[in-house]
Amino acid sequence: MEKIDFKMMKGEIPDIEEFIRKLEDLENRVKKADSKEAVLETLYEYFKISDDISTDYDVISIHFTQDTTNEEYAKAMETMDNNLPKLEDASKKYEKALLDSKHLSYIEEKVGTYFVPE
Repeated sequence: MEKIDFKMMKGEIPDIEEFIRKLEDLENRVKKADSKEAVLETLYEYFKISDDISTDYDVISIHFTQDTTNEEYAKAMETMDNNLPKLEDASKKYEKALLDSKHLSYIEEKVGTYFVPE
């Protein structure tokens, strides 16, 4: 396995509004989906978006933790912290649309009970 130098990973602030737009698009697509496959596709896209957001946040957080006096890292961390509630709200709206979907049993069959309450 190739070793990655963490210093090479930049903690760039992601375009929060773009992430929110993507989540809103997924929510709308679930609500309008004609097929169970279309709903499942939104879930896979949701996982990718969530991974991207988490990675950005984690890299920024680690850089900031390593040097809390660095103004660039402090600003990035503050921006992420201030915008996480908006991202969480958009995520919850998508998740609610998924749970309200008529294709929920298919989702459960494909990915298990991760999103499906027991």
